[in-house]
Amino acid sequence: MPLRQAVTRALEHTGSTITSAGLVLAGTFGVFALVVGGQPGGGIYQGILASLAIGILMDAFLVRTLLVPSTAALLGRWNWWPSRHGERAEATAELEPAPAPCR
Repeated sequence: MPLRQAVTRALEHTGSTITSAGLVLAGTFGVFALVVGGQPGGGIYQGILASLAIGILMDAFLVRTLLVPSTAALLGRWNWWPSRHGERAEATAELEPAPAPCR
């Protein structure tokens, strides 16, 4: 299938998993930041843990669901630049006959 359609389909199938995993991980670090921050001497760790939680949320919502798919769609076949995957996929699609419909 064409790259843009493949990116859209992949995002439809994996978007909820990526988002929920990011929320769980960020929530875990957020709770740790609250618990550790209440302890004596925990101020240093509270800042680190809160920064991790915010970074994970940014990664889950901005990078993995917006930046990576849009970059892949814009780059086209250059998305596969170091490997020759893009060329092989196009070549095998031209050589293989269309699959027979299932009955």
